[in-house]
Amino acid sequence: SIMLPHHENEIEIIKIDTEGHQAIFLPQSIENLISRNAIVLLELDDPVLMESFNSSNNQLVKPFVDNGYHAFWTQHRDKNSDVIQINEIQSGYDCNSLVTLIPQKFI
Repeated sequence: SIMLPHHENEIEIIKIDTEGHQAIFLPQSIENLISRNAIVLLELDDPVLMESFNSSNNQLVKPFVDNGYHAFWTQHRDKNSDVIQINEIQSGYDCNSLVTLIPQKFI
């Protein structure tokens, strides 16, 4: 229910910043977002918080990457942070930060 009906000629961008609660609703929405080629700005959360939801940041990012999305990580609270293309959430990136997931068709 987070998205209206999809129109093929529209570019959809969704930002998710739900303080860990994305672990509850995002898994069942990932397939739909991928099929719609949605661009997803996903705020990552502290790994301890994600564990409290029986999830991890990598569990949420991996399905996108596995389906041809490009993942770009940045420490969004630091204006001097670089934007780094990643393939998984490794320990240095597993923190409160932002990953932008872009489908191959837009790269």
